This record gives sequence, structure tokens and C-alpha cells, in this order.
Amino acid sequence: AAEPFSREDMSEEDSLQLTEYLSDIYHPTIEVIAESRHISPDSLQKLIDEGIFFDGEEAVEAGLVDTILEKQDVDSLIGKKGKFAKEKVVMREWRTGKKKIALVVAEGNIIQGKSSRGYMGSDDMVKTLEGIKNDEDIKAVVFRVNSGGGDALASELIANALKNIGEKKPVIVSMGGVAGSGGYFISIYGDKIYADNATLTGSIGVIWPGFLLKGLYDKIGISWDIVKLGEHADILSDIHRWDDYEREKIKKSVKWWYDRFTSAVASGRDTTREYIHSIGEGRIWSGTSGKRVGLVDKVGGMLDALDEAQEMAGIKKREVVIYPKPKREFRFGPSFGISTYLSSLKSLLSSEYLYIMPYRIEVEER
Repeated sequence: AAEPFSREDMSEEDSLQLTEYLSDIYHPTIEVIAESRHISPDSLQKLIDEGIFFDGEEAVEAGLVDTILEKQDVDSLIGKKGKFAKEKVVMREWRTGKKKIALVVAEGNIIQGKSSRGYMGSDDMVKTLEGIKNDEDIKAVVFRVNSGGGDALASELIANALKNIGEKKPVIVSMGGVAGSGGYFISIYGDKIYADNATLTGSIGVIWPGFLLKGLYDKIGISWDIVKLGEHADILSDIHRWDDYEREKIKKSVKWWYDRFTSAVASGRDTTREYIHSIGEGRIWSGTSGKRVGLVDKVGGMLDALDEAQEMAGIKKREVVIYPKPKREFRFGPSFGISTYLSSLKSLLSSEYLYIMPYRIEVEER
């Protein structure tokens, strides 16, 4: 128990006990997975050691999963296979509702989970968009984006939720100061995309946020030891330097996410993946040049987007409802809410793949 205070490295005995502890967890898990997937434990171990990362198709081919489905299809499948679906009786109100336009503010770095100050959480945003889709009083949506991106999966979940709205009502995207990388990804399924002249958009690319901090730890006197089972179990460690094999696997995985990104943009913009690649690779564009290369439909502000939504929905008198609903905040001091902020930051930094701009551009007038 005193070793962390008396040693700079792990003793042989401590390493042994930790290895045994991990084995008690690891090997039964391997056996359960192997049995459920009808493959041998040795074959599964080989997949773990050599595969490292699997995209959906590779996982199916390896026998790790049965099929590839979107999240909403999984929910439906559970209802059918597991008989968990509940019958609902919906009583429709006999009233004449007002025709409204939803103005959805999508701002901040994109993370999985809940939203917080400066962060757009996919759980909260998807829930908001699903509510708008099912609200019959809302006849059109203006999706106001001001984001440099963030978590890749969270970006896709939000984009798909907006795409689902587009199947029922017009969706107009209005870009603010920045709609880059994941911020552009969540915009691609708009019927029309508006951007200001100076909007920073594009940045179609993927980042793997891998940091090697061993030198820093050594400099300030922090020592680490790793106990692992699985050849590459420490690949995410910030004290592990990737070997050539791991680096190639990571490059392959990042390329898979990049191809997924460019394919989605190509689908949303009705063009080819090859063309999107030619204007992608992380390159940024202004709203003006974005229109020239086909990433943007029109140069204009939020009011122009509202006018477009009103026209497409056939609304004579415009009533705008803003989402998400503002939350009343009580502040008790300068540090209030810092734990929530740090939690969101941790969520972003722990993401394995980021559709995010690697820097922030500020234009100053002097």
C-alpha cells in the first residue's frame, strides 16, 4: 500500500497481483464473448491483438456483430425482438394550431451526452430535434450553427436527427461565425444552407487526439507503470509511443472516419465523394468561397434563412419559437458551474475521433 510513496516504479509483486486481478476480469470476458459469438477464445484474442479498431463492416466480417443499423432502427428492433415496445394510445386535440418556425441554436463544441455552457451535447440536441419533428404546429426549422465541431459520433447523431426532420418539414441551415468540421457535418442535410460572407466553414477532416506526455511527466517527477492484457491495450495511454503497426492501424481507422465524413457530405450536397475530398482534407472556406465550391447554397444571414423557411413552409404570418429553451441559472460565485464545464471538456478530450477544427481564428480590427 505504501509503494506509491516509497518507490518510483512498480514492484514485481505489485505487478503480479495487478496482472492476476486483470486476468480475473479479462479472461472470463473473453470466454463469454467468444461463446456468444460462436468463435474460439484464441480467435477472439487474435482479433483483439491484430484488429485494434473495427469499422462496422469489419466487425460484421469478423463475427463480432450481426448487422449494421442506425440508432433509431436499433430501438425499433428491440421493440420487435425483445417485445419491449409499449402500445400507445394518442388522443389528438381538436384545435387549430398556429404555424410556427423553430429556430434551433446549435452552438459550442460538440460532445456526447448532455449540453453545458459552451458545449453542445448530442443527447440534449437529438431530444430537442425529435420533439420538433413530432410537433405538428412547427412547419419549418431554421438550424443556426456556430460550432467548430467536436466528437465525431455525436456530430453524426445530431446530423441524422436533423435529416429525419427534413423528411417531414423544410430545414434551413444558417451558419454563424463558424460552422467547421463537425459544425459543417451537422449542417449537411439542410434543404438550403446559408452562410455569411465571413463564415468559417468546411474543415472536412478527422483528428485523432493522441498526446505523448511521458517527457513532461519525467520532467516534473511523475512516474507511471502499465499492466496490460492484449497486445495493444495501452494504445490510448499518454505515455505509450505508438509502434509502426499501431500507427498504421490508427491511420486506417482515421481514414475510415474521413471517408465516412466525405461520403455523408457528398450525399447531403448531392455530389461525389471524390469531389468533396478534393475540397476537403481539413481545408477551411469562407461563406463566399464555400458557395463557390458547393458547400453553401446562399450567402445571407439568419433573417434571410427565416424568410426562406417561411416561404418553403407557405406561412403567411411568421411566429418563431427558439430552441433549446433557455434555462434559468443561479450563480453563487465565480467558480459556480466549473465542475460541469470541466466534465464536458473531459468528455471532448476523451473522444477517440474528432470532427473538430484544430485551432480558432479570430479576426481583429486595428
